[in-house]
Amino acid sequence: MLSFQPGEVPCYILLSGIQVPRVIGKAGAIIKELRQESGATINILDKQVPEALQLQQLQVAFAKGSTASLQVAVTGLVRNARGPQALRALEQAEHGDLESEISFLVPEKCEAYLGDEQLVSGTNCSLVAEPIEGVRRHRRVRLRGEETHDVQVVAWRLQELQLRLFQAAQLTDRDFELQDSSWDDAMAAFRSKRTTTQAMPEAAAPLVPLDRLPALAASNGSDLEAEARKARELQHREQEAQNEKERKRILRETAAREMQECQNASREAKLQEDKARELRHRASEVMGDERQREQLLREAADCDERAAEAKSRSMRGYGVGPRVGGHGREVQGDIYEKSAMEREAKEREANERAAAEKHAKEREARDQLARQREARDREAREKQDRERETRAQAGYSVTGREVVSEQQTRQHDYQAGYSVTGREVVSEQQTRQHDYQ
Repeated sequence: MLSFQPGEVPCYILLSGIQVPRVIGKAGAIIKELRQESGATINILDKQVPEALQLQQLQVAFAKGSTASLQVAVTGLVRNARGPQALRALEQAEHGDLESEISFLVPEKCEAYLGDEQLVSGTNCSLVAEPIEGVRRHRRVRLRGEETHDVQVVAWRLQELQLRLFQAAQLTDRDFELQDSSWDDAMAAFRSKRTTTQAMPEAAAPLVPLDRLPALAASNGSDLEAEARKARELQHREQEAQNEKERKRILRETAAREMQECQNASREAKLQEDKARELRHRASEVMGDERQREQLLREAADCDERAAEAKSRSMRGYGVGPRVGGHGREVQGDIYEKSAMEREAKEREANERAAAEKHAKEREARDQLARQREARDREAREKQDRERETRAQAGYSVTGREVVSEQQTRQHDYQAGYSVTGREVVSEQQTRQHDYQ
């Protein structure tokens, strides 16, 4: 049996399938962290829920506390039950959309207010209420949405509705009890007997309009909605940026394809013009055969027509407004893209030309320095050769000393009676004369 203080308005969230381990976490780590973050009482009900929910293998996340703590607890349970966006996209293919929706248990007296547009205004969520077989006092509210921020906003609006109805005395503590009492069973049997031959009545109109219910003093719903609004705006800007990027990519591809087509057409026009010029030249050389000459001139005229048509295709789209694509779709706004690409191509070509000129000038300067160095070396060698030749003719070596030829040296030595080593050499006649004496 659940126990809560008078005046407390609990929150019941139905969990199914993979949502239970998402909320609890490994060894209860996620739910413990949410309890510490919010300060609210959060439990997972299993045996305390009606038998009808147990047969459907549904568990209930139960949260209670102050308004501020309850808001943190409700938004945290919704966030954890949905899981990350990437993981949710993978699991939808396996389990379907049922695992991505969030279901709430609300008192049946709230059913008259669930169709109000204020609950889902400003979001992309849908809200559907339906009865549960075997549970008379509550209704199941299915909440679906693409973005977690929007689902959190609507979930808190639903809980805020119950708080406001409780403050307006439209709900009591007994309305939040999950187990139906014997008195409820007896009243249900009595009503079933009276309505056996009558149609089921439609949902009653709310006793107090939603805009006249008392507002909560300590509610931070505006902050939550502001965060959801910022998230939607951010997502919208990202989507617009992605769309703009894709549009520019398509424009670049279209401009590149059309530029290639224009270049091909320009080459074709040049080939046709050259062919027409050659045919006219051959026709001018034909002498005496007027028929052949006319045939060549007709072929030249055909080549001129094809060249003019190719030239018109090569100039298509330059400064004449939007162009029509290959499939008949009008491609707008790419003139500026093409002009930008042309400017970039011209700037790149100019930069390459300037770089080539700079390299050519540097290479020419290096070649000129090498030629000057070679000329100086050649002049120095020629000057040295001239000086060596002049000194040799004058009888001096390169060092400036006197140079005596070998013949002169031998003659001098013979006349002086000295050998090459500087010793005195005595002739054979003097030797014989000395021996005789």
